[in-house]
Amino acid sequence: MSQDKYKILIVDDSPFSQSIIKNSLQEEHFHVIGMASTGYEGIQRYRELKPQLVTMDITMPDMDGLECVRRILDIDPDAKIVMISSMRDLDLIKRAHALGIAHFLQKPFPPEELNRLALNILRKREQTQQDAHVFAEVFRQALQDSLATLLSASVTLSELSEQEAEYASLGIAVVIGITGDRAGKMILDCAPETALATACRILRKDSVDDQEMRYAVAEIGNIIAGHGVSRINDRIGGGNLRLTSPSILCGKVGIINPKMIGFRTTAQTGEGPWNLLVGFGGASGGR
Repeated sequence: MSQDKYKILIVDDSPFSQSIIKNSLQEEHFHVIGMASTGYEGIQRYRELKPQLVTMDITMPDMDGLECVRRILDIDPDAKIVMISSMRDLDLIKRAHALGIAHFLQKPFPPEELNRLALNILRKREQTQQDAHVFAEVFRQALQDSLATLLSASVTLSELSEQEAEYASLGIAVVIGITGDRAGKMILDCAPETALATACRILRKDSVDDQEMRYAVAEIGNIIAGHGVSRINDRIGGGNLRLTSPSILCGKVGIINPKMIGFRTTAQTGEGPWNLLVGFGGASGGR
């Protein structure tokens, strides 16, 4: 059944090359859902068909393939693209890499090479999506455990939900990068009054100033991220995830993180709600 196969869009101005690429793809794994002969047509067909992988020619009548790739990535930063062209010089490869495209085949190519490459890309994407959900669940538990211990109180959580690319902060956000085998980011966010009340409770003070509040929120974020990353490293065995230093954002700003597979949960405490957003990109090695 075609719905169980990976959906492919072929963008190439040569009907002959379109046929070769289509015939090279094994029917048991792939379903070519569309073809485009120009860059503009390729962009439009990507919007309409939402393929899982695109093969992209370099030379087309209206724009070069790299410009078409750039515009597709504006639509979907997680688009999976294989460049296929008779040209394959170092400058082209460098420009493709600058866009985040790591896969480049030169015509003619053995059919098994395209099949192997496409399967590797798409199966890695599936594994990345599965891992991102598992990792987010680990961070969700770290959020609950850490806040419950710091506040000496029960903490309830909402279920994980997929996070939109843009998020509007409640007022105080801690942003911590995740590096190593998987690139990622954790954002811990709350309203200023929640941060103040939480800092007072943890420090056992009647009041705190803004600097103490920011230090408290940064350290809470650091603790949650540290617990989450440590548990993931133990879970995957010999994991190599590490954290960057926390950054504090103040004000109701928009936070954009389009290249991550992101999830969101909310912890309800007596001092107010805390939103946790955690996202992971693919394993190292490019798009």
